Amino acid sequence: MRSSLLVLSALGLMSTGGTCVRQVVGVEVGVQIDDAGGFQPGDPVEWRGVRIGEVKEVTLDGGRPTILCRIEEKHAKSLRADAQFVVRTPGLLGGDRRAVEVAKPGTGPALESGARVQGVTPGGLLQNQVQEAVGQAAREAVKIVGEASKEFEKALRQPAAPTAPAAPAPPP
Repeated sequence: MRSSLLVLSALGLMSTGGTCVRQVVGVEVGVQIDDAGGFQPGDPVEWRGVRIGEVKEVTLDGGRPTILCRIEEKHAKSLRADAQFVVRTPGLLGGDRRAVEVAKPGTGPALESGARVQGVTPGGLLQNQVQEAVGQAAREAVKIVGEASKEFEKALRQPAAPTAPAAPAPPP
């Protein structure tokens, strides 16, 4: 029995060219990006430096480059439909290797298999964060102006306090 398992294992390695094939079981997500150049099946999907899956294939989905990622089930449970993915490529802002990384796990409903999410580059992520901060500041400014406007209207509706008659002008 032991020798037959050894023979089957050896045949399995020979059929794969001597490499071990690791099949990731889990949730499949399409990360849509402007340019998916250079990504290959097997490239890592990471979250905080931990490999949580791998690139399954790179394809066009409705004319948009899409990196199909398979994320391990145990990690996919923590990701939400509004999760943000960063696509890193070698270069100035991308480090020295290709990887799809979870930037933010999200807070919405659970991420389901077959979902499509918008990926961003590291520079695009910074731009999104700046836009989010500016948007928040603008919302706060609108709130403050609205409150000040209500206070001003309230002050205008109050009856005017009686004033003393003006003193006559001195003769010339």
